[in-house]
Amino acid sequence: IDQVEQPNHQSDPIERAEKICNDMQVTTNHGGNRAYYMPKADSIQMPERTQFKSPSDYYAVRLHELAHSTGHESRLNRDLTGSFGSESYAYEELIAELSSMYLTAEIGLSEISAEANVERHAAYVQSWLKALQNDKKLIFKAAKAAELVHAFVMGAGHDLENEVESDAEAELDGPGAAPEKTADADDMTPDDQEKLDRSKE
Repeated sequence: IDQVEQPNHQSDPIERAEKICNDMQVTTNHGGNRAYYMPKADSIQMPERTQFKSPSDYYAVRLHELAHSTGHESRLNRDLTGSFGSESYAYEELIAELSSMYLTAEIGLSEISAEANVERHAAYVQSWLKALQNDKKLIFKAAKAAELVHAFVMGAGHDLENEVESDAEAELDGPGAAPEKTADADDMTPDDQEKLDRSKE
């Protein structure tokens, strides 16, 4: 897996995070106690900023949801129909959390509260790795997909989807297992209540 380039932090990480979110032009509403992305409305729902321990916690969650939004059919067109407990749900959650980890590192958010960010990302990623039963092919594909999300969000990934998929298949010596498609689509792709609760502890 290619490594994300080392960031060059020349501006305030919080300002960069806000700019990145705004540049994606995905409507973000605030209120309630849950964070989630709604594919049909193509919008993100977030708790109020004051409900998080720190601005870095807020943006780590928001970037996670922003990563989900890249799966919209108008962007990278991933399968967002997985219901909770399905393989495709766990796969998409892993993509979003790895993407959030890459993005927070890129803009310098992880340096503001490094220990807390590492622990949060590690715990969340591990939970979804377990859900995927540590399937090497799906884990590798999720990491490659997260690289694509990172590039897309940072403005350089619009033409990389086929290249990334080809690289993943080549290194796996054949096509990787496709995420399971679920007929009973839930309008809210990932429910991040558990992650939100951890960020407020």
